[in-house]
Amino acid sequence: MPVRTKRPLPQEPGITRLRVDHEAIYSALDRERRRRNMKFYEVAAILGVSRPTLTGWGHGVSFSPTCLARILAWLDRDLSDFVTTEPADPRPIAQDTAA
Repeated sequence: MPVRTKRPLPQEPGITRLRVDHEAIYSALDRERRRRNMKFYEVAAILGVSRPTLTGWGHGVSFSPTCLARILAWLDRDLSDFVTTEPADPRPIAQDTAA
């Protein structure tokens, strides 16, 4: 299932890095699990992972792009809801060494 986007990701030239906030995704996943009154093993089965894999995400273990897509689909959320931008590192100006 393709990941939907409601709003475009930033295209400004000064933004070179996008960071996926894994902690926020896991928090949203856990909130939704609680809202639906589900156990971790039930959510894990829906997402196609083991329960230890799912709970590991809550302890800082990152998830694969495939799992990320499944989580977003289950949450009915867009990736852009969980992406933050970081300013670009200043690049050194190339010096012309020809004299």
